[in-house]
Amino acid sequence: MNLAIVHCIALIFITHVFSDSENDCSHRIHTRMIGGKNASRCSFDYFVRYEYAVTPTQRDFCAGSLIRLEADEVNESNLVLTAAHCVHMGINGSVHNVSNAIVWIGGTKQSLKVWDAKVKVKAIIPHPDYDEPEWLENDIALIVLDKPIKTSRTIGTIQLPSTNMIGAKAFDRCQIVGWGHTTDNRTDDDVPKVLQYGNANIRSDHFCFKYANGSFIPGTNVCTGPIDKAAGNAITCGGDSGGPLVCKSKDDDDLYLVGLTSHNANVCTKGASVFTLTSPYVDWIKQEVKKLKNKNDDQSSAVVGD
Repeated sequence: MNLAIVHCIALIFITHVFSDSENDCSHRIHTRMIGGKNASRCSFDYFVRYEYAVTPTQRDFCAGSLIRLEADEVNESNLVLTAAHCVHMGINGSVHNVSNAIVWIGGTKQSLKVWDAKVKVKAIIPHPDYDEPEWLENDIALIVLDKPIKTSRTIGTIQLPSTNMIGAKAFDRCQIVGWGHTTDNRTDDDVPKVLQYGNANIRSDHFCFKYANGSFIPGTNVCTGPIDKAAGNAITCGGDSGGPLVCKSKDDDDLYLVGLTSHNANVCTKGASVFTLTSPYVDWIKQEVKKLKNKNDDQSSAVVGD
């Protein structure tokens, strides 16, 4: 998939979505919003922007989330989750070279001058069974930053659900976050300059099969949509894969990174947004992190031995 086509998340907003103030730094689920109201700089502090230099003059962008694997790991992190197609050079293309990748953290504006941190990438690990041309199956990737990023008022982390926390049965209220077109016209005029957010409901598999543009895999995908004026629902449009679907748990009231934006219907306002569930991949993520740790330990031992 060409990232130039899906370079930014797009949310189609209607009235009564969520409310927030520019200075609200709470991590609560907000109850309403008028249109595409701007997100405050720290209410979505786990949101990151992944940038890849395709050529010296062309840069592609996706969204991602700075994650923590354990509930008590709140002080720093070097782990980002995004969509696998965000880290490939086109359909069936090679994985991005880390030397051309950058992650921006701690900001909400399209202008990158006001973001808190620009971080180099140490490793890019798409799921080994990622399948793009047919179904976007296993559309998930782990990005390892070259150093841990300490949390602050404007930089935070989001926790992953456990492997048994899946879909609407486990979660109550959800929100989607991103930049991009606010109409189906998809012109430069409807791209907001500030990060947008809205609410969303996890739908049944039957609904997702019908409205997800023919590509939905039960068990590893979840979908939301369509726009609902009465409920105030928003929907992704045009891409920006890797962006977060964050939901509140019915059990403990905490927020979790439930899904990563994968794809949507051709006509956004008439279809569904499809996300890669994170819970089926928690064990894979932990295994990859353990491999990296063991590799680093082996290298450290080799240096000491020399």
